[in-house]
Amino acid sequence: MKKRFRFRAVLKLSLIATLVLIVAVSVAAQNGHSVVDSGFCGAPGNEESVTWTLYDDGCCVISGTGDIAEFPPRIGYVSYSQTPWAGDATSITVEEGVTGISPYLFSYTSLIERIDLPSTVVTIGEHAFDNCTGLKSLTVPNGITELDDYIFTGCNSLETIKLPQSITSIGTCCFQRCYALKRIEIPENVTELGSNAFEECKLLESITIPQGVTKIGERAFYDCEALAEIIIPDSVTFVGNEAFENTYWIKNRPDGPVYAGKVFYSAEFITQADADLIIKPGTTQISELAGRENRILQTLSIPGSVTVMGQAAF
Repeated sequence: MKKRFRFRAVLKLSLIATLVLIVAVSVAAQNGHSVVDSGFCGAPGNEESVTWTLYDDGCCVISGTGDIAEFPPRIGYVSYSQTPWAGDATSITVEEGVTGISPYLFSYTSLIERIDLPSTVVTIGEHAFDNCTGLKSLTVPNGITELDDYIFTGCNSLETIKLPQSITSIGTCCFQRCYALKRIEIPENVTELGSNAFEECKLLESITIPQGVTKIGERAFYDCEALAEIIIPDSVTFVGNEAFENTYWIKNRPDGPVYAGKVFYSAEFITQADADLIIKPGTTQISELAGRENRILQTLSIPGSVTVMGQAAF
């Protein structure tokens, strides 16, 4: 009896999965598009819970319930995606019910220009959109609380992205080399910007770091050449090395010491008027190499509030 029951259960699941694919084909026919290919892409143990369907207009629809399986890319001199729709899909629609975007899922592709994510997605893995070079815009669902490392690295066509207020941290190299990104609104609940988070965002013009951010990682905005306006709140107590180097903002500072929140960031622009420098009370950190290339500074008064002295600060 138990064997018969198990057989019936397995048969029932297989029939349900088959019906899902039949419905997808039916919907395609109704919309005037024919199915080119399809298959299962659910996470291990639930492979048939999520399906993918590629249509003749280049749209790939991912539907079902649960997480999507991992498809590690081929990394080498020429790296490329190994998802079954790679090389054919130009747009991706992930439907309601899917909860997890696996690491590298849309990485190393050049044809995909649009990806629609549902409100049910609560996790996005590292490198999920890494070098998705055709992607132009994206809205991150409200259920996401963290942007993991390297998620959008090398998305060099990404022009706009909308982030939900639920996000609390932006990971290492998250938007590195997003050359087309001109503006981005950092959610109010973010407390940390990872190292190299916006490095080489060449067209980024302004950024407002929200009150509540306490840490800005090294080279977070390095080589953001067009970045002219940076609003930094007093909540910032740590800034990594070269966080703002090669930005318009740092290259065009007025004379005097440069502070970033409660961090003494640079003495590079000190003139004779500040040769006897008193670092302002409440400062918590003196950045690494803060006094580089300064030959004017004669005396320095450091308040007791400073708890971190960067390497070779002076």
